[in-house]
Amino acid sequence: LALGDAALALRCSVHRRRAALRPKAALNNLNNLVLNKFVIRGDDSSTSLNLLGKGINDVDMQIICKIFSNGVMNNLKDLDLKINNIGPQGMKAFANALSKGALNNLENLALYHNKIGNEGMKAFMGAISKGAVNHLKYLNLKYNKIGDEGMKAFAQALSMGALNNLESLDLSLYNKIGHEGMEAFAGAVSKGALSNLKTFSLGSNQIGNEGMKAFVEALSKGALNNLQYLDLCNNNIGPEGMKAFAEAISKGGLNNLKNLKFYWNFIGDEGMKAFSEALSMGALNDLKNLSLLRNQISDEGMKAFAEALSKGASNNLENLCLSENKFRVRVRVRVRVRVRVRVR
Repeated sequence: LALGDAALALRCSVHRRRAALRPKAALNNLNNLVLNKFVIRGDDSSTSLNLLGKGINDVDMQIICKIFSNGVMNNLKDLDLKINNIGPQGMKAFANALSKGALNNLENLALYHNKIGNEGMKAFMGAISKGAVNHLKYLNLKYNKIGDEGMKAFAQALSMGALNNLESLDLSLYNKIGHEGMEAFAGAVSKGALSNLKTFSLGSNQIGNEGMKAFVEALSKGALNNLQYLDLCNNNIGPEGMKAFAEAISKGGLNNLKNLKFYWNFIGDEGMKAFSEALSMGALNDLKNLSLLRNQISDEGMKAFAEALSKGASNNLENLCLSENKFRVRVRVRVRVRVRVRVR
């Protein structure tokens, strides 16, 4: 396929006809791509590429990755691929391009709401474990159904020193991560992985009490101690998981945390009492925003929490969400009086 000085325009339908465009080898010199959805040009020195919601599928991604493999857009720092249809095959093509040194200046990568799955995640982590995109600071893999197997592959890459510059990680929203995946992740961070991480979102997964216990065991050893934002909402965490968390923070874990989302779990009164006791011992004293919405907390748990606050616990708290629990209104008023904080 001779390009000369002219740009190659691949004008095609957005569906399956694209797969029959050319043999893969014929795209080895591809530098310019014009589709109905977007344009990528070989002389583009941009540092940002927004492909959000462009309907990109696996075949599209394979063609795009040929361009990246040819050194196009190597100045790129921000790549937004959110809300597309990239599946395992597209992710394998992306991983192959990265393993060849493509996009090695990338700092921000958003893959939210695709169809990567555990196979795509394994391929991606294969490239990451070999040092690809090692300048990455922000990674969004939200809503990709990576599962425990994908999380294990992620943990293995981390154990090999990958992504140590990462500051923000989003694995939330139905990635189907359970206790096995969380145990693998905890093992990696307990050995010093992700030491620069400041924001970690794991909400709406399935880690449960067992996954929580493994996670907080790592926290109690000083793992992720630069975290400022932690989202563990909707993870099927009960009293035992919260007790383990309380024990870890009472030993100094997460002492830089400013935002904690723990809503839509079921910690109950026993979990709330353990959490309150940890706070009264000085845990999480920099906390500014706390959400415990819908956690089956009744008067008993709230009284313990109010008592801790009255003794000066969490005196930097600015926003507190306690909605949809089981305690009476007067207990909520008691909390409002004892700490100057916006209570919902």
